[in-house]
Amino acid sequence: MAKKVVHILYGGLGGHGQVVFTLLNQPSTDQNVHLIFYGVESPLEEYIVKCNIKSIKYTTISKSEGEYVKPLIQIYRQLKKIRPHIIFTHSSNAILPSILYAVFRRSNNIFVEHHANHLKSLKEWFLSFNAMLFANNVIFLSEPYRSEVKSKLGLFFNNRKARVIPNGIDLKLFSPLGKNQNTTGKIVFGMASRLAPTKDHKTLIKAFSDANINNAILEIAGSGETQSSLKQFVVNLDISDKVIFTGMLSQDELITFFKRLDVYVHASFGETMSIAIAQAQACGLPIIASDVKGINNVIHSGENGILFKTTMELCEALKKLTMDESLRKNYAKASRQYAIENLSDEIMSKEYAKLISQ
Repeated sequence: MAKKVVHILYGGLGGHGQVVFTLLNQPSTDQNVHLIFYGVESPLEEYIVKCNIKSIKYTTISKSEGEYVKPLIQIYRQLKKIRPHIIFTHSSNAILPSILYAVFRRSNNIFVEHHANHLKSLKEWFLSFNAMLFANNVIFLSEPYRSEVKSKLGLFFNNRKARVIPNGIDLKLFSPLGKNQNTTGKIVFGMASRLAPTKDHKTLIKAFSDANINNAILEIAGSGETQSSLKQFVVNLDISDKVIFTGMLSQDELITFFKRLDVYVHASFGETMSIAIAQAQACGLPIIASDVKGINNVIHSGENGILFKTTMELCEALKKLTMDESLRKNYAKASRQYAIENLSDEIMSKEYAKLISQ
């Protein structure tokens, strides 16, 4: 009998959907999957199309900014209706109803920690604490991330529940093949993410402006609450002719986006494990990124990319990779090798399958 498996995830742009749909790409005959999209944004049309193609049932539960209790009750009611054997909760805000349901219905509840530890609010640490106490397993995306949570929770951390499973990337889909689709004759820098306060797009835009590279373009993929202010910031710097906001991209559009970049830049205040950086690595791109937790354990300056802490350092890195094609090629090769060794979707899927079968 196939097990009923529910994934509760954020439906907008971000890592949740990429992880879940990468898992669902792996063949499985022992799962009956239902997705619950939960959050302030409607699920991406691309996700709905994929659900329809794969005949995956899904439910959308929307919430307004600041709204909390009502959508959580809706999640609990939906779980009662589906009656899953296993619940994967990717959104920390949804952990309480999934815990409550699992306790009373004896389901297997697995929480996936996606949010950067040093950016967690007191409420989010409270949710992580409850997940460690009441979930059957907690998945961490890296060993350093797991160690940070262990240090924070102390005696309440349960080693037997903790699993380290890095996010995996489809290395055939995201690959260097067909790269160099840049037809502009210019150096193209790019970043893909939600346009949100946790990302440091302003530093990226300011450094790009200060670098004043005549033959360069900056493409910013994604959408979100900071989009309007970022566009105005570009206007104020008088670089509207050099900065392109692509808006939300489908997976196919995102792959095309990576393949026309010369350099991937990721400016952020913190990550757990950036799917966008992983995808850029899989595509064999040289990478410049913020020297913050969740990134500096993946990118090692001078080995497989360049890390920066200040606007000036980012500015110098942009100019350095513009001028040094040989260095770009070395970092590109190192990126792809890192992806092959550490970012396999098959390894991720096998580890998740173990949790489902136990």
